[in-house]
Amino acid sequence: MELSKEQLLELYEHIVFARVCEDKLVAGVRSGEIATYVHPAQGEEANAAGAIYALRPDDYAVVPHRPQVSSYYFKGSDLNKIMAEVYGKKTGVCKGNGGIMHMADYEHGLMGALGMIGYNLPLATGVAIAVKIRGEDKVVLNIFGDGASGQGTFHESLNMASVWKLPIVFFCVNNQFAITTRSKDSFPKAIGDRASAYGIPGCTIDGNDIVAVYQATKEAVDRARRGEGPSLIETLCYRWRAHAEGLDDMLTDRPYRSEEEVAEQQRKNDPVILFRDKLVAQGILTQAKIDEVAEQASKKMDDAIEFGKKAPYPDPKEMVKDVFGTS
Repeated sequence: MELSKEQLLELYEHIVFARVCEDKLVAGVRSGEIATYVHPAQGEEANAAGAIYALRPDDYAVVPHRPQVSSYYFKGSDLNKIMAEVYGKKTGVCKGNGGIMHMADYEHGLMGALGMIGYNLPLATGVAIAVKIRGEDKVVLNIFGDGASGQGTFHESLNMASVWKLPIVFFCVNNQFAITTRSKDSFPKAIGDRASAYGIPGCTIDGNDIVAVYQATKEAVDRARRGEGPSLIETLCYRWRAHAEGLDDMLTDRPYRSEEEVAEQQRKNDPVILFRDKLVAQGILTQAKIDEVAEQASKKMDDAIEFGKKAPYPDPKEMVKDVFGTS
């Protein structure tokens, strides 16, 4: 499954944008401009960027709170509207009512996000049921974390998807921590190995390698589209920052990991640097292109942030317009 030079460069643009996006979101929280939870994904950029690249525009994606903004952007959602939603503004994808934790963009196959861990597995499975009932050749990508794999919804969703051969790819990002609990303290074996219990293909791959992520996801997506049922992919990476920005500031008297451990992971396993160096070694990427991509990503985010900040707030009277009941 070889990628062309153009595709590799596009993937590089995506992974750089993902890093820039996370850095600017963190800066917004730190400065007080973004008054909401942000769950930073530095160190995990290869996952959503690589996986969503394997989808068609008309496919569906059910993604978690990390990384919300870049995932929506890669799936086709308007970046200005995404950032307006982050700022709670009227021009946001959910009219400012969802915020970064509860976004949805049905027009682009983004079926919503909630704050409950493990919630999105049955939601994605339900979307896959609808796809099968309608006889469509679309696929559902369900991204979730290692913490969610410990919920009962994981078993229920994979079991149903397996029995009914649903067109869904279960994509578990194992960033080594469920908030502050280490993955190895909860799961004695690879999460990807659980696929065998449901009679479906499963694998555990390097979540720092965006090409490996794309290739594994593309294989699973193609399989689902052929009507051969679900697959389970586990990617191994490392979450650099807190579960939610600022949380680690409150845990300085009882740290769950050392600064040295984080620094070593940043030095050895930076997915952006690893991919950049590989493309440079292959003669695909030049310093001029590196600078251009970084500048474009930064400008794109700055423009969207400015749009979000300047956009109007919704009228409080509109809060009940898009709900099922008002009392």
